[in-house]
Amino acid sequence: MSENIMLFYCKTCQRASKDAKKHPKKYEYKCPHCKGDRVVFGTEKAICDFFRIKETMLARMLSDAPNPEKK
Repeated sequence: MSENIMLFYCKTCQRASKDAKKHPKKYEYKCPHCKGDRVVFGTEKAICDFFRIKETMLARMLSDAPNPEKK
C-alpha cells in the first residue's frame, strides 16, 4: 500500500477510484461509477483508516472487480 496516492471515495456507492470528475465552477467531485456528488478525497492510508476499509477490499475496488458481498 502506497501512502502518497490520492484516492476518491464515494459515500453513496461506497467505492474508491483514482479519478473523479470535478465540477468546473465548484469545489465538488462526481463519482465515475454512480455519478453521485458525495465524494471525498484523501491519501490511500487516510481513506482506509477513516472508512475502515481493508487493503484487500481496496485493491478489489480499484481493480473494478465485482464485490462478492453485494449480489
